[in-house]
Amino acid sequence: MISLQFHTEVYSAKAIEEASAAFEEVATVQTSEQKPYFKVEITSAEADSDEQELADELANYILGLTIEEKRGAK
Repeated sequence: MISLQFHTEVYSAKAIEEASAAFEEVATVQTSEQKPYFKVEITSAEADSDEQELADELANYILGLTIEEKRGAK
């Protein structure tokens, strides 16, 4: 399991939820809010996969969704 933290002032809760749902086939993703952070724990569904790479991809996906959301809000 790998733990990630995303600051609540920068990242969108909606983006974290959407990204978690998108990754549900390849990993177990648990999220919680521990102000001032969203905590995301990711565990690969496959024993032989690179969990760090999966966590990095999830983080990038969350960032991309947050950017899209903030651009649409302007």
